[in-house]
Amino acid sequence: MHRTALRVRYGETDKAGVAWHGSYIAWLEVARCELLRAHGLDYARFEEEEQLFLTVAALELKFLAPARYDEELVLETGLQSVLGASACFQQRIYCAEKLITEALVRVACVDRAGRVKPLPQRLRAVLQAADVGVGKDLGRGGVGRSPILGSDGVTS
Repeated sequence: MHRTALRVRYGETDKAGVAWHGSYIAWLEVARCELLRAHGLDYARFEEEEQLFLTVAALELKFLAPARYDEELVLETGLQSVLGASACFQQRIYCAEKLITEALVRVACVDRAGRVKPLPQRLRAVLQAADVGVGKDLGRGGVGRSPILGSDGVTS
């Protein structure tokens, strides 16, 4: 599992100071990129060299409590599964050690034309090295068994 810290910025909130729901998607992406970086993969360089991209194919968010302006958040990111052309990440967001959001994010490997391509071996190796899970326990009341992504993380 990898941890990334960030602070809720004013522009990510509504008039009441509550984080806008779309902000969570951007935060989750930051955390996934930081997980790759922590395991030796510069994602920008990967895109340039391989001419491949990890695009979000499916996303499930479970909001448990709001994030508010200027709060420090900790995002936990782990791997649920790696298949031929995709990977599914389990992610959690905490505020002051309180779980506020759970997410499952499936990314698919595609080329510039949007055609699905197998995950390159070097990316697969990084993902497997990162396979320490966001506590492989998300199935206990969390979003680990998703009606959207299915119990094995495959889209329905």
